[in-house]
This record gives sequence, structure tokens and C-alpha cells, in this order.
Amino acid sequence: YEKSAEIEIDDFVEISSVLLQPLEDFFNNVFVMVVCVLHSPPE
Repeated sequence: YEKSAEIEIDDFVEISSVLLQPLEDFFNNVFVMVVCVLHSPPE
């Protein structure tokens, strides 16, 4: 049963990194959009 715990942790880490990558890209895009809006002159 000790082995199964290790496998679960490895799977969890792997799944987390796979799920976090699109989130990271998404937040980067949002950050760029916010910066662009803040730097754009008011109409």
C-alpha cells in the first residue's frame, strides 16, 4: 500500500502541472490585456 501512495502523489503532481499550464497562460494574457488597457490613453 505504500507504493500506491507514492503513485498517487506522482499522478497528482503530473496532473497539477498539466492543469496549471493553461491557467498560467491565461493569467499571462489577462495581465498583458490589463497593462495595455492601463497604458492606452483615455478616449
